[in-house]
Amino acid sequence: MPDKIELKQISLVPIKNAALTTRSSALVRRGLNDLKAIEETLADWVPLSLRVETEGGLTSIVIERKTPIPVQKTATFSTTYDMQRNFEFHVLQGEFPLGSENASLARFTVENIPPAPRGAHQIQVTFDVDINGILHVTAKDAVTQKPYSIRITEISPGLSENEIDKMLKDFNARTRKT
Repeated sequence: MPDKIELKQISLVPIKNAALTTRSSALVRRGLNDLKAIEETLADWVPLSLRVETEGGLTSIVIERKTPIPVQKTATFSTTYDMQRNFEFHVLQGEFPLGSENASLARFTVENIPPAPRGAHQIQVTFDVDINGILHVTAKDAVTQKPYSIRITEISPGLSENEIDKMLKDFNARTRKT
């Protein structure tokens, strides 16, 4: 067993902290000497998937739920029609493919895209969740390289642990029916 265990990524939710502390203590009492397993037990994670809604109301997952933080992931999107000048992104949190069924976090628009045929412009969107659970979203047109960014300080805005659990139960109930 190592002499020192650094607790790096502690949740800001007191009930979850207590549960994780109890679990890690039990692992130590049982003689678990795998530091990686203990660190994973204590790691904070993304409670619901982080998504982008684009044209048509459908979403794409950028960071899946239960991904340990800190984490950074990038997704690439293409313009959806000829001569498209702007591209609106809707940042969401939830498990459903339709944007309207998820929690809205923010909206932003990549503007002044040079006119081109549909699909000619690639826009890279990066989600970066830092150790404090703050989501930084950046987007960059591959042609102009102009960056756009927003900072979301609350990944689950106003969502309690019970509401997050309810969203997950609703999602699980729907997926079992199909």
